[in-house]
Amino acid sequence: RQPAEWEDRLVKAKAGGCNAIASYIPWLIHEPEPGRFEFGATDPACDIARFIDLTHRLGMHCIARPGPFCMAELLGEGIPGWVARDHPELKPVGWQAEPNPTDHLDLLHPAFLDAARDWYAAIMPILAPRLIQNGGPIIACQLDNEVGMLGWVTNSPDLTDANLDRFAEFLGVRADRYPFDLNSPAERNSRLRAPTDDFAARFHVDWRDWARRRNALYLNFLRETAESHGVRDIPFLINVHGTGSGRIYGFPIGLSQLSEAYRQSEGWVSGSDHYLDGFDRSSAPDLHLINNLMGASNRPETPLTSLEFAVGSQDYGETGGHRDDPQAAVMKAALSLVQGNRLLNWYLLAGGRNPKLAEAAGNGNGRVSFTGERHGFAAPIDPEGRLTPHFDALAEFAASLEPLRDRLADMDPDSDDLALGWVPDWWNTDFQHGPVMGGLVSELQRMREPLDRLNRALLWLGFRFQAVDLTRMMPEKKTLALASPQLMEEGLQVRLADWVKGGGRLFLVGDLPTRDLEGRACTRLLDALGVEAGGRLESRRGFHLSCVGAGPLAGSPEVRIPWGTPLAKVPAGSDVFLRLAETDQACAVALNHGRGRAVLLPLVHPWHRDLWKWCLDRLETRPGLRLEPPTDGVIGCSMSDAGGRLLLLLNTDRETKPLTVHIDGRSHPVQLEAGGYRLMPID
Repeated sequence: RQPAEWEDRLVKAKAGGCNAIASYIPWLIHEPEPGRFEFGATDPACDIARFIDLTHRLGMHCIARPGPFCMAELLGEGIPGWVARDHPELKPVGWQAEPNPTDHLDLLHPAFLDAARDWYAAIMPILAPRLIQNGGPIIACQLDNEVGMLGWVTNSPDLTDANLDRFAEFLGVRADRYPFDLNSPAERNSRLRAPTDDFAARFHVDWRDWARRRNALYLNFLRETAESHGVRDIPFLINVHGTGSGRIYGFPIGLSQLSEAYRQSEGWVSGSDHYLDGFDRSSAPDLHLINNLMGASNRPETPLTSLEFAVGSQDYGETGGHRDDPQAAVMKAALSLVQGNRLLNWYLLAGGRNPKLAEAAGNGNGRVSFTGERHGFAAPIDPEGRLTPHFDALAEFAASLEPLRDRLADMDPDSDDLALGWVPDWWNTDFQHGPVMGGLVSELQRMREPLDRLNRALLWLGFRFQAVDLTRMMPEKKTLALASPQLMEEGLQVRLADWVKGGGRLFLVGDLPTRDLEGRACTRLLDALGVEAGGRLESRRGFHLSCVGAGPLAGSPEVRIPWGTPLAKVPAGSDVFLRLAETDQACAVALNHGRGRAVLLPLVHPWHRDLWKWCLDRLETRPGLRLEPPTDGVIGCSMSDAGGRLLLLLNTDRETKPLTVHIDGRSHPVQLEAGGYRLMPID
């Protein structure tokens, strides 16, 4: 976009309710040749200082996003082409030494760090005097973008010689886990690029730990370099990637990859990056879960934020075949605010035009982006500066929040006496090679369907809940709802058993843990509970696995299930409440353990309200927010402070729902419009 258009777009953004502007500062554009920096001397469109000063003059804050990687559909993901050209050793290889098919580079290679250091030495002195504490508008700086994504989406880990050197050094005393000498580079590199069954499981776990550490080291290098040039004492932002095909189930992979980076010290802030289709019975629970997992991953003092909060039509290919309703972004924003988000970056708010490269790159359009001349087709402000209905909806929403602004800033989300468990290690599914590693990844991925059912069931039952990272702490809440894979680390199994024995209430859905994360037999939790698992059964052609109510649920209808695990042994006095229809084998049980209780539902059961409600009732766990009549498709959240409470109700269905809300001993009649929401003070 040309400077003549800057003020027009900024004024429109402010009129739409924005109080800050987040902008990429692409290295690709500002250092077209090694050592030749362009910040407006010959090209006014590169005058980043003038742009930032303009945001300040218009009364807006600024969030700088200088990379090095910007992504944003730019060539080389925003890295100048000469970096890889002059340093071919930066290009990673993956399995079987195959080149990474993306523009990813070895982030810790000295040649890349030197180039990035020079880039920061040029851009940070422009930003430093414009920080908010220096009287300028810059309130935060994002370091890099979506670190770890490019290797994951191509199943191509960074197996350069240099990175494998670092991996071997990182392992240290664990080096004897491998049937070869890790200090022999030739043999080591060959073996690790084609892991065999005798060590693939160990490598799967060790590489996860190293990749997390590498990301933390890289981002800390960027922070230290920025601080050395005066950009300090503001939040440093890390963007967490992962949604795809309109759903959540890649997002926790990004959290797993990056949590060590943004938890390593004070001053880091993680931000979600999500592109969920519409706002319906799939995407709404997904967004609720994203916010929960972000909260469980953050340091205690860190607020929730979203650095790429999709707000346009999401017709990114300009096909005319997809259009999110303008109200969808409003509903997502309302849910995120009440769940505790303190920054929502509308992405992409304004489209524009991509400049041509100084020299033709042979990329078909000669421009800095593969999108062609126009960029941001789906944005609420289109590339020509025209306002769309999506902009109008966002502006109206922002205006409606103005009277609540101070309260929203200070309130905290409410939570019932129930926590959702999550384990980052269960999302170590970004890389796989060979049958052993592939089998471990498949087992971990299987947990996603039970999690989907559990998350949605808790919302439709009216629970207000947050997540807890079980690798760091056991829940303070009375009840833990946990979707589990077969693979569970031994230490976690022991902690769960002790927690239940001490009085906790465990609702476990999905597979029963029978192996550790390297695939070795491990049944510490089941042994403590007095349960023995049989072999998992799965529906397939000619075999239609079904279960039927038993014991306290006798008379419940028979239902077909995708898969389930018969129980070969249950403790005396326990309640078997589901059995397999044809064999009468127990397949779900409620039991006592010490001073606590557990309900095990080791299958994927349909959404039958009475069944899921019974499981929570058996654990004496009930929601503090109740709807009459009981209603699917409505999410209820609230947040409070010493002065009172704000209640949010969101209707994901296309039908009007007259309801009575019971909360805090009071009743509130509400009519929820089709696909609408209500945000109400209930002081």
